[in-house]
Amino acid sequence: MVLAACASVPPPKEQLAVTETELRNAPSARAAPSASVELERARAKLEQARAAMKAEDNARAQRLLAEAEVDARRAAARANADRADKALAELRESIRALEQEASRPPAAR
Repeated sequence: MVLAACASVPPPKEQLAVTETELRNAPSARAAPSASVELERARAKLEQARAAMKAEDNARAQRLLAEAEVDARRAAARANADRADKALAELRESIRALEQEASRPPAAR
């Protein structure tokens, strides 16, 4: 019964392509160190999914590919959040410097 269920699931070729694209578009671990865990997890699941497809365990491959896609998207979101946090910190520092400059007496400027 289980074998018949696995055989009835077609190879998840479209999901494979989507997942590979998500991983290609994800930031590198060097560019976003905080996202490296998710990226590594996504890559590992992609490789497991490829092995499952070779073994014709398409249901497992489909599940792993979906998980890998989510992990890759999570890595991209984490990298984007890190960039936004950095930009916010730089903006706050600029505002602080401008406020200090504006609070100085005119002769000191």
